[in-house]
Amino acid sequence: MTEDEREWVKDLEGQRAEECKGAGPVLQGELRQDVVRRLEENSLTPKQIEAFCDSFDSPDVKPGAWNSTKDFVEEAFDAAGVTNKAYLQRVIGSFQKPTEQEKRDGKKSLMDRIGGAVEAREVRMKTVPQTQKPGARM
Repeated sequence: MTEDEREWVKDLEGQRAEECKGAGPVLQGELRQDVVRRLEENSLTPKQIEAFCDSFDSPDVKPGAWNSTKDFVEEAFDAAGVTNKAYLQRVIGSFQKPTEQEKRDGKKSLMDRIGGAVEAREVRMKTVPQTQKPGARM
């Protein structure tokens, strides 16, 4: 890769990071409350919960990426410092199936809802007005 190509990739990554920031967090509102509640039920600390939720705001989290929503959830647990594999699989399993209360409320599983939120951020990114870079040609 040439220096110009590396610079171009770096510019694109920076632009995506800014667009993600402008589109707002992935986990927000009722979904964030539900995720926090589930993580509290599974004994995560407030600091771990914050790290988990914030990890979804990375520009690398995008629909159609090589990784699936499950991979992003696993990475979020890694960011939160949760490394016990058996515990991790149990908690991720709880994200993959709606609870009885969620079923009664007509909600999908947390995993499905997180995937939808990632897609929604992409839509918001496309509808957020982009600022023109100084010196850019029209």
